[in-house]
Amino acid sequence: MSAVTNYHCDVCGHQRGEANHWASFGFDRRTLENGEEGRGLTIYAWDPAASLHVCGPRCAVTLIARYYQLLLEGQFNDTQLPEEVLRVFRKYQDLREASHVL
Repeated sequence: MSAVTNYHCDVCGHQRGEANHWASFGFDRRTLENGEEGRGLTIYAWDPAASLHVCGPRCAVTLIARYYQLLLEGQFNDTQLPEEVLRVFRKYQDLREASHVL
């Protein structure tokens, strides 16, 4: 018997259903056009293995806004690995409360 995995929105807590149009986010490191290393937040149509999952456009915008707020506050630096960025992101931001702001 296989285990059933339930996914919940990392912003509002909504449980994913079969007909939902969800998106996934990941923290990636990449080489920028100027040749420097940079970090980015990448959105995927749906990837169960991604770092964060959102249930729709409102929660996606909330997640992006919170990410850039923390980035501008200096909570991240360019030497951190994606896993470390995720840890900082979750430590400093309770996304479920943030969903009520937008």
